Amino acid sequence: MAAIVADNQELEALITALDAEYAQPGYPLAHGAPDAGLLNSMAGLAPLFLEPARLQRFYFHRLRKLSWPGAECSRSYASLEAAHDELCLLRRTDSGWLTQRSQLQRLESLWVFGHDGLTRLGRNSDASHYLRHLKALQQTDRCASLPELLARPAVFAELAADEALIERLSASLLALEFRHDDWYDPDGPEAAYNWTSLKFWGAIYLLLFSEASCARDCIVRFTLAASLPHYRKQMETLQRMARAAESYRMTRHAYAF
Repeated sequence: MAAIVADNQELEALITALDAEYAQPGYPLAHGAPDAGLLNSMAGLAPLFLEPARLQRFYFHRLRKLSWPGAECSRSYASLEAAHDELCLLRRTDSGWLTQRSQLQRLESLWVFGHDGLTRLGRNSDASHYLRHLKALQQTDRCASLPELLARPAVFAELAADEALIERLSASLLALEFRHDDWYDPDGPEAAYNWTSLKFWGAIYLLLFSEASCARDCIVRFTLAASLPHYRKQMETLQRMARAAESYRMTRHAYAF
């Protein structure tokens, strides 16, 4: 009993610390507040000890710090969706405040949940759909560079067989007009634009392995988006990825014979 009380108190203390960080002005994410590693270490305990409202708050902080809940959320998925809805509401009503306090970007919201507060592609029906989309996203998180991403064609080819994933990614990139992050100001200098997001290129790589018409259409529309910042560099990267995907397909075809 004492251990249960201690665990519950530790969780409540963590949520309180995160709430205090979230309420600070400026950019508290960079100032040594509780990090994703600590949140991950408490992940398994939270669904067991927290009431739904407090669990939602715990998930709210996990999402904004990109501490993705895993299979432990299967029985509490409604609380996770509610936490994401809370972030989506802030994205609609006070995006400046949220941008300073959350690492969760629109592409990640659309990819994993199917909606981001500004665009609604559809919701996950349950935790299994969430975990399926999350698995694909986390493959890009495991890569520290574009060469490392390109060196894993078998993984991305297998994931690209998921038609629901490909449909969601295609719709997500179109909705975002192929922007890499949420901080881009169209009126700002081109040099300030981040065109090297591995999550963005991970999504593109998945589409290149798909035969779905929505994937092909999305890639074509990407090539036609000539007003994008660093357009030439982006098209060079796309061509490099397309060659890698085609090389993998040809190798697989040769081995089949």
